[in-house]
Amino acid sequence: MSMSNAGHPSEIMHAFRSARLCYLRADETNVAFSAILSEVTQDPVTQTVASLVRLQPWRQKDLDEIAEHIARSLLAVTICLAPEEATARGLQTQCAAEQAHGWGISAAVEHNRTAALDIRLATKYQSMGYGREAVNWMLDWAFRRAALHTVSMSVTSINVRGRRLAEALGFRSEGCKKEAIWLDRAWYDALAYGMTECEWEELRRSQDRKR
Repeated sequence: MSMSNAGHPSEIMHAFRSARLCYLRADETNVAFSAILSEVTQDPVTQTVASLVRLQPWRQKDLDEIAEHIARSLLAVTICLAPEEATARGLQTQCAAEQAHGWGISAAVEHNRTAALDIRLATKYQSMGYGREAVNWMLDWAFRRAALHTVSMSVTSINVRGRRLAEALGFRSEGCKKEAIWLDRAWYDALAYGMTECEWEELRRSQDRKR
């Protein structure tokens, strides 16, 4: 998304989509969203690399509570393939990139204009560049639409792909909690990444200059 096109009618018209993806509001009462959330959350690999909770199967009640929590986030969307992308991949459904992400901000601290970002892609949609595209869209939404000042990400040290993505997108390391995660009789670090609106602005200007 170009800084020079901010506020242009075409930008507003396509505010809820990016090049290959579109974004639908997550609704805990929607059956399709519940199915997507269950698939992603029950995946043991996804649990391991993207969550700090104990690795275990989830009850339906747990999933319902997670869905409700996500839906209350500042931004909670289901990432979907845009119609042309779905057609190119031979898929019948418009909403195919099965994932829910959310970030939240408590009313008690909203004056600080900061939020934490979380994204999880279903296994069959990984390694296609969708994660990078979606996070870029989320950052643009955060700083252009929601007037946030900082966005943070937390990545476990075992999640090499997540670390590379955060760094490639321009997030800066803000330290780590050493040996904060216990998994399979080994300790792993919780890594903190962040981006300010000034850093985001400079990043987008740099990208504009290269076009």
